[in-house]
Amino acid sequence: MRQFVLLTDHFNGTSITPVFAGGSFFIPINHEAYMNKKLFGVSLVTALLALVALVMAPTAAVAQNRDISFASTTGYGQSASTIMINNIQVSFTTTNPFDPTHPTIQTARYNVPFAFDQTTLHLVPTLGGAQDHSDTSSLCAGLTVTVRSAANGSPLSGAVITVGSSTATTNTSGVATFSGLRSGSAVLISATAANYTATSRTTDLSCTIGNSVGLSLSPSSGTGALTANQVRVVLTWGENPRDLDSHLTGPSSASSGSLTDTTNRFHVYYSATTTDVAKLDTDDQNGIGPETITISPPSGRTTLRAGLYRYSVHHFLGSATIPTSGASATLYLGGRQQEFRPPASSSAGGSSTVWTVFELAVDAAGGVTVYPVNTYSTASASAVRSTATGYGDIERGVDFARLLPK
Repeated sequence: MRQFVLLTDHFNGTSITPVFAGGSFFIPINHEAYMNKKLFGVSLVTALLALVALVMAPTAAVAQNRDISFASTTGYGQSASTIMINNIQVSFTTTNPFDPTHPTIQTARYNVPFAFDQTTLHLVPTLGGAQDHSDTSSLCAGLTVTVRSAANGSPLSGAVITVGSSTATTNTSGVATFSGLRSGSAVLISATAANYTATSRTTDLSCTIGNSVGLSLSPSSGTGALTANQVRVVLTWGENPRDLDSHLTGPSSASSGSLTDTTNRFHVYYSATTTDVAKLDTDDQNGIGPETITISPPSGRTTLRAGLYRYSVHHFLGSATIPTSGASATLYLGGRQQEFRPPASSSAGGSSTVWTVFELAVDAAGGVTVYPVNTYSTASASAVRSTATGYGDIERGVDFARLLPK
């Protein structure tokens, strides 16, 4: 059975001990806890901090006089296999030869990424990617964040945006701007607003180009709020490409409910926005997003229709590519969120690209299993996947090369 692991920005779990082996430091993760998707705890943060101090300590004598504080430490998942621990404070105490009663204390703060080794089940620090807070030369990035409602695409004013230790509030156009941010990869951006479900995503920040990102919040109450057993997919991206399109295929009312029924399927997109169980709520054609699709149970039922649902993104128009667009597809399912980001690729270029993101397999009882796909193909052959036949199948009835014009 295919499984997936979701790293979140919360740490809440069980104690572990750093291990030195083969010239490297590792943090072993209990295999059973990992497979059950238990989340990491404060004890993990403590171990990570100890690990950083051990690696960075110049001598054993100095290491014995170190002090580590994680009072202001935060952590989040950068990807499916990487976490970032921010604001690690490491202090070293050395004897002052001129006044032994007043030792010298040197303090530094670091952001350190850790990669998960799937073979050894260890977290390994990537010290080459560590950021030293004393390096002010990297505080040169600007960022524009646009926040909209996932339900109808309208701008959200008064949303609170947090990037690192910086906070801003969106204006009446739903825009918040930042300057003097630390450049780096997979920087966490969080957004909250009254009566909306908080969300977060990561983005790369550069000092040499303008940085822009879109965030869309799904209503938690009132108009547009999800009801029981509804599923929502929200696509956001940057200013380029100008137009990315969401496509959802799934079992039509004539479907047998089998995952292998490739004939009786619907296709929701900009030219066919509604079926009896799915709707394209918003279609953005000018960058940022959102593009939102909501899936509902059929009339008279409380669970989703059985069968295979497949979500894809098509590069319809504009410069840049899907891998460089800053695209983020967020799945709202069962009270939780799961973010999908397009994989890096040098061949996924231009308006012929289709990013097949994930599949939902719904059984007869309404149980939903998520299968990440995360593959690219060209418009003339969507090459999306069927659970019955594996990779490379072209879904019947979907030809991205012959879509109707807008």
